[in-house]
Amino acid sequence: MADNTLTLMFVQRVQEWHEARLQAARDIQSNAKEGTTVKVIGDSGKEVKVQLTQREAMIFSLGMDAGITHFEKLPFAVSTKSDEDENDEGDEE
Repeated sequence: MADNTLTLMFVQRVQEWHEARLQAARDIQSNAKEGTTVKVIGDSGKEVKVQLTQREAMIFSLGMDAGITHFEKLPFAVSTKSDEDENDEGDEE
């Protein structure tokens, strides 16, 4: 029982962490507007500040949207034994 509880607590923390990262990405996306300054790594490997044009902001936002969409759903699901038992009972009806 303790292992099951620890596993479920771990999964809950992963889900909370994941949702926080998605929200941070959404916040970054919503702030990608013309005139926003972003830090990027230039060809020389050094950090460079770039002020986004309207077109660059749109492209940046599209890229963020693609990333958010790609990672939005966690690639696993977890259920407890009692969840499985309830599903099995529903199948028998």
